[in-house]
Amino acid sequence: IQIESAGKVRQSEERYRLLVEQASDGIFLSDQDGWYLQANAAGCQMLGYSLEELLSMNVRQVAAADELDRIPLRIPELLAGKVLVTERLLRRKDGSLFPVEISAKALPDGQLQAIVRDITERRQAQEQLRISEERLRQSQKMEAVGLLAGGVAHDFNNRLQVMRGYA
Repeated sequence: IQIESAGKVRQSEERYRLLVEQASDGIFLSDQDGWYLQANAAGCQMLGYSLEELLSMNVRQVAAADELDRIPLRIPELLAGKVLVTERLLRRKDGSLFPVEISAKALPDGQLQAIVRDITERRQAQEQLRISEERLRQSQKMEAVGLLAGGVAHDFNNRLQVMRGYA
């Protein structure tokens, strides 16, 4: 029975590991000081670091410098049981910045879990939508000006016809 139970535990651990490693979002585990303890393959790829490199780093090293001033890490809130969802910029190994959505919470053992989603495409789509809406507003303004000008020209033409008739 113990051998069968050990086999089920191993199978369960393999499924869990597969689930975490195959996730499309980055999954990170850190201590309360922000030092990485674990990361899945998507997280490493997203940041451009190997797992070994990340395990020697602090979360503050991948956050954009001005982002930490603007959006602090809020670790005490996490430790108080809050689940925090925020957007911020992270820095890849090559120095490039990219926007992410982070869902973070404290685990029962006090470690911090963060699920990180790259939202570059979402931001690009939002920007394209904003540009399209601005173009539509401009087009509507031009149409309104055109209608107004047409109305004024029509009224002016009517008055000219009256003056011609008198002349």
